[in-house]
Amino acid sequence: MKFKIEKNVRIISDLIAYCYRMGGGDYHIEMKLNKNVSVFYISVAVPKLTQEDLKSLEETLRAPRQHEMEQNYWAISGDSDGDLELSLVGMMIDDAKIDFTDGVLTIMARREEG
Repeated sequence: MKFKIEKNVRIISDLIAYCYRMGGGDYHIEMKLNKNVSVFYISVAVPKLTQEDLKSLEETLRAPRQHEMEQNYWAISGDSDGDLELSLVGMMIDDAKIDFTDGVLTIMARREEG
């Protein structure tokens, strides 16, 4: 797939940027890549995340993947606001699991290649 590495780096970068905007600190990040699947894991302390923020995050990241958006992703991301960038991440991943326990936000996102 064209630009696989760049897309994966951009996804993890946008997830980190979201956590930072939400007041996150003490980040733990993993990115596991293989031929068919990329998995992104972020665990970050975000003590002031509201239930409304959490619900919005879940809805955004669990939106159906839109393969056709990937070609346009680079043109419309970067200079946009954080909400648009997070929506684009949701369109580029196949699955997201989100947990918020004791002030720690955990996001696991999965992207199938091909």
